[in-house]
Amino acid sequence: MRCPSCERRVDPKAETFPFCCTRCRQVDLYRWLSGDMGLEHLDDPDPDPESGAEP
Repeated sequence: MRCPSCERRVDPKAETFPFCCTRCRQVDLYRWLSGDMGLEHLDDPDPDPESGAEP
């Protein structure tokens, strides 16, 4: 497995897994918190108005 931040090889038994070190773990967290990374939000293009569900 490779570190998602720097691409170095990572031992699956490492304390920082899936990262190679604490620094790479913190870099990844910063990217999420700053908005550089995120999950794609998919809106329902055709919600059913009869369902009574809020968007």
